[in-house]
Amino acid sequence: MIQANELMIGNLFIDELTNNVLKVSSLSFDKVEFTVLNRTDFPLPIGWKASPIPTTEEWLVDKFGFNKDYKKGWIGIDVKHYSGMTTDFILAEPFSMGEWQSFYAFVYDKHRFVKLEFVHQVQNLFHAMTHKELCPTNK
Repeated sequence: MIQANELMIGNLFIDELTNNVLKVSSLSFDKVEFTVLNRTDFPLPIGWKASPIPTTEEWLVDKFGFNKDYKKGWIGIDVKHYSGMTTDFILAEPFSMGEWQSFYAFVYDKHRFVKLEFVHQVQNLFHAMTHKELCPTNK
């Protein structure tokens, strides 16, 4: 189950009651407001239950526009900064770092990585590093 303190505006997750993919549209101390993708905002009570969306190739490639063949063993996307410079945002695919790794990971040193099992974790890291929101593309 996902906790409210893990969320940022723009995060996606699944509402357990309706099975809809929701996008956080606003946050305040006493409520979180969401948009059902392609619908309107609505508040949910503090006791709502939500499930994180597993990070999968479908979400990264089909919905977020990542390139599966970015580099061998890596899945990535080019990020253009306001300065005009383009940088990489690359993730290690499951099992690319060893048989024990069953999740996507952001590798920032040969032996250190950030585990990204869920879509909202990818979105939060992407935002922290690029100051941009990672949104589904309209493919």
